[in-house]
Amino acid sequence: MKGRDIVVIDDMVAGGGTMIKAVATALSGGAKSVSCCTTHGLFLGGALEKLRAAGAKDIFCTDSILTEVSAVKIAEELNRAKVL
Repeated sequence: MKGRDIVVIDDMVAGGGTMIKAVATALSGGAKSVSCCTTHGLFLGGALEKLRAAGAKDIFCTDSILTEVSAVKIAEELNRAKVL
């Protein structure tokens, strides 16, 4: 990971524990930066702030659950497919 830009992807982030550990591990391994992506971002208990404090450069998720980092639009398609 040393000197590389890392992207951590998880299907769902609730409290963020797993992703926070991944960010910390990548940075301690010398990563240049770490960005986080998830499909469904609940971000409970201040998880967004904790991810940022852990050193996440960018955090992105879909709009399946609206948050301040919902950048990828899929809710309309999910609704059309009667998933939501």
